[in-house]
Amino acid sequence: SASCVVVRYPRGVSAFEAVYQEVDTVLGHGVREIDAVFPISAWKSGDFSACENWLKELLERVICCDGLLKVILETGYLNDAELKETCSLCADAGVHFVKNSTGMGPQGADAAIIRKLRGFLPGSVRIKASGGIKSQGQALELIAAGANRIGTSRASELILNQLT
Repeated sequence: SASCVVVRYPRGVSAFEAVYQEVDTVLGHGVREIDAVFPISAWKSGDFSACENWLKELLERVICCDGLLKVILETGYLNDAELKETCSLCADAGVHFVKNSTGMGPQGADAAIIRKLRGFLPGSVRIKASGGIKSQGQALELIAAGANRIGTSRASELILNQLT
């Protein structure tokens, strides 16, 4: 089975009930890490309580299976005030990680956005940097900026470059 599954990918526009069902299904198959695309359209429409309830529902399901919940904020669609508010919501809910991008949005990972996330999140919420990470130097820069994990489709390339 997969070690991690992304739900609501890539735009975060699935019905909440469908997401809960998807999460229940993959948890039932042994997956313990869920990356969930934040419901940014609901947030931008002002339905903050729906977003809060969505986080609580997902977290409850994941924690029951001793899993990790990583929430993808797709930061390229959020201004600084929205980013701070969504980070606060994630932290208050108790998510394990905030991830900056699906890799399909308008902004990938860079040191500036990772520093912003680190400034908006308590140390208890880890950060996964993702989106366009192509070199070991870039990965190390993101870690120095506050990322705890790196998401890249070039992991073997980054590791092999280090070994050679």
